[in-house]
Amino acid sequence: MIDGIKKKHQNKKISQEKLVNALTTVIEETDERIVDLRRDAFDFKKEVVVNGEDPKTGQTISEKIIRYYEVKERKRATLVEKLRFNNSSLAAQIRKKEESLNQKEGGTSFHYIDFHQLEIENKKYRIQAEETKSKLITEKISFASKKLHLEKMETKIKELSGETSKRHFEIEKFSDHCQKTKDAGNALRLDISKERKRTKNNKLMKEKILSEHNNAKKQVEQKQQGGSVDDEPGIPCVENYMKQQAILYHLRDTVKSWERKVEIAEISVKQCNATDVH
Repeated sequence: MIDGIKKKHQNKKISQEKLVNALTTVIEETDERIVDLRRDAFDFKKEVVVNGEDPKTGQTISEKIIRYYEVKERKRATLVEKLRFNNSSLAAQIRKKEESLNQKEGGTSFHYIDFHQLEIENKKYRIQAEETKSKLITEKISFASKKLHLEKMETKIKELSGETSKRHFEIEKFSDHCQKTKDAGNALRLDISKERKRTKNNKLMKEKILSEHNNAKKQVEQKQQGGSVDDEPGIPCVENYMKQQAILYHLRDTVKSWERKVEIAEISVKQCNATDVH
């Protein structure tokens, strides 16, 4: 009875271990599937949602979706072929082991040590499989990290390209401004030359009016002294004197105004020349 209970307990323990192994396998497969789904969602968002949007209409381009799924199907077909090859390789190894086991069972040299040797080899292969799996996970993590870094660099390159285009536009705008300033400086030089000629003419007119003013003033002084100056040549009457006096004041104001404009124009020309030098 005790042997029966031990055997039943042993069978139950074996079944529980099998169930635990099965559940562990399912959990590992589920985790891998979750990782794959997240990666697929990320790739879909990047390739289709973000890069596949038409800037004019704001809608997703259908060719991007078709191309994405075509690439995905090719990758899946490649993975299937790889798994088939691995499956064939493993099946060949199993056949070799079965043939070796059958040969040992047919001979007289098959002992417990052979089972122990197989158990050691099996354990060694399991350790190698675990190490390979760990390396694969590490490589996946490294690949994801490098991929994110690459995406950041691409984003930075796009930003720098936009900044470069902006700088080129600003340089062209500044060049146009410099050219316009240079043209304005040339125009100012012409205006200054004209204004100088006009100022010279105004000075000559001013001298003439001053001469007439002095003559008229002399006439007024002689009248005040009781003298007569009507017969003297070159001396204007009092009415002309008043008119010329008003013209003289107006010309003085005009000359001052044009001299101020000339000074401002010369300052502007100097500033334009300094801008051209820089």
